[in-house]
Amino acid sequence: MIVAIAGLAAAAPAQAAGGPSVLTVGHSWTDVSLPSSPSGEYSLGIYFYGLQLGQDIDTKAVSIGTDTWTSQPRAKGRCARPRLTMQADGAAVLHCGAQRLWATPTKGTGSGNSFRIRDNGRLVVMTHTGRVVWRSHSGPALMAAGTQLLPGQYLLNCSGSGPCQSLTMRRNGDLALRYGKRVDWHTRTAGHAGARLVFTRSGALQVVGPHGRILWRSHTGGVGPATYLIVDLNPPGTAARLDMASESHPKFRWTRP
Repeated sequence: MIVAIAGLAAAAPAQAAGGPSVLTVGHSWTDVSLPSSPSGEYSLGIYFYGLQLGQDIDTKAVSIGTDTWTSQPRAKGRCARPRLTMQADGAAVLHCGAQRLWATPTKGTGSGNSFRIRDNGRLVVMTHTGRVVWRSHSGPALMAAGTQLLPGQYLLNCSGSGPCQSLTMRRNGDLALRYGKRVDWHTRTAGHAGARLVFTRSGALQVVGPHGRILWRSHTGGVGPATYLIVDLNPPGTAARLDMASESHPKFRWTRP
């Protein structure tokens, strides 16, 4: 099931399906290292302008990917072979030769730190004792038909230069689409604590109350299991956008707000 994770998972194993998931002191990832989370759902690009975290969901019905987070601020200029190195001073540093492009604010937090890509869509720097000293503000931006968001869970897109955009299943029962802290759209279903968002296999969104009553629906059923939902990016300063589309019905599109 592909949903956003509100909490942190346990420490990831050292090797992922598509590439390494843990960067230890003295080692580097380059633009050809192809590091990914243990499940392979999240992959990290090492570029001259910064780090770029992508999510790919692949089921029997749909295969689609998107960027979910980009390191800020973006570096200026170009670099032929950028490297992300886990340094002995505790910081993970993106550099090109002597040029420092980006770094985690973890210098001085431990000589045995590691940089990890987790299956919940977060990047973390962890000490040798397992304490997280830095985490990226990132998570899933995609959701496939047949999955759900439980109370407190969310989709999140922080890959642009503006504020993050998110879709949150609030614990009060309201489903809210945000641009930064501003709510751009919501289902007006507050007052039903414990409600969850259900994305049916037929391609319909439903806010379902704790006793099974449907409180809100998108009226988009019938487009099949190849349907996906994405928190999309609009230009900075405009609005958050929620898009639904179907691989098996190319002309189908549902957008909010």
